[in-house]
Amino acid sequence: MKRCLLAVVIVFALGLMTSCGAKQNSAASDSAQKKESTVSEADKVTPTETPKPTATPEPTATPEPTATPEPTATPEPTATPEPTATPIPESKYDFACKRELTEYTLYYLFDFDEMAGLDYNTSDTSAMDVSISGDIQNGVEIYLNDGTFFGTITKQGGSKVVLIDYNGFDWDYEEIPVSEAEAVVPVE
Repeated sequence: MKRCLLAVVIVFALGLMTSCGAKQNSAASDSAQKKESTVSEADKVTPTETPKPTATPEPTATPEPTATPEPTATPEPTATPEPTATPIPESKYDFACKRELTEYTLYYLFDFDEMAGLDYNTSDTSAMDVSISGDIQNGVEIYLNDGTFFGTITKQGGSKVVLIDYNGFDWDYEEIPVSEAEAVVPVE
């Protein structure tokens, strides 16, 4: 009986232990299930496996900022240069006059710096060099190449000019721009 009682006590103790272990196991199991619900599959450890390191997500490349294109300046319209007339070289002559006749026109050009001039007409292909003395207001004396006196030209007012020739005859002339007289100088 003692043996029996001892056996009952042992069986009872073992039963308690087993039921106590079962309760502990079930409590541990509940706790483990709660943990498992918060742990991912990758983190679960089985007794035969070694834990896998958790993968850190690769950093995503930060996109490089795109360069904002600099605004380009609108080119200023370039001004087209105004065509310029070819400058007319300054004439050496200071005074010009003409006398229009039916068939041709007579011209005189005077250079007061050189005291020289030209006598020509539109019906001829040459001009005659003359020498002069005096001034246009008081009278310009005209001398031919050989030094012979030809006449005197005097400005009368406005554009009127009078030539008094070596015979004393008056001839009316008109003062004109030097460029106009130079335009018709015959070329020898």
